[in-house]
Amino acid sequence: MIGPITINSEEDVAKAIARIANLAIELGYRLERENRLLTKEEAYDQISHSASLFKGILEYVGRQPS
Repeated sequence: MIGPITINSEEDVAKAIARIANLAIELGYRLERENRLLTKEEAYDQISHSASLFKGILEYVGRQPS
């Protein structure tokens, strides 16, 4: 499980995206190495990463002056 992602700048967005992408790549290599498919739990973890990022971005955008 992933905790909340705090975004305070566009650079933070880029770093969070890169971190999530690297986690997905590592998982992909592990699945390939173990010759297996993604489990339901692993899929939910991936969804959780993306949802946390999206929430962090929405909170960041909401703090910006219009």
